[in-house]
Amino acid sequence: MKYVCKVCKREFTPKSHGDKYCGKLCLAASITDNEQLITERKFEWSQSHCKICGRHKKYLIHKRMNGEWYLWQECHYPELRDPVLGCYFCNLWEKEYRKRNKKIITLEEHKKLIRGQDGIN
Repeated sequence: MKYVCKVCKREFTPKSHGDKYCGKLCLAASITDNEQLITERKFEWSQSHCKICGRHKKYLIHKRMNGEWYLWQECHYPELRDPVLGCYFCNLWEKEYRKRNKKIITLEEHKKLIRGQDGIN
């Protein structure tokens, strides 16, 4: 099934059901300043910073290809029973680290690596 991108009006095959944009460039182009401000106010979370990288939540709000907005993702670590609410960047970084290095990382190791506390960054 083909869809028409809301930004460039090109036909595309969606990767997921409900995608409104043909790719990341059109997704980024679809975000207006006003929409960003309204969305920032909409997210009333008790957590104001990512527990992994420490970035403030206003820098972590993302728009999905289907047009919906989200803030936190559940990050799972084997040493913890409950997931940690982390940002999209940290979740993606951990996934890529696991794929490249073929090993699971702990929450503390992740914090040190992503914040550059071991002199790696």
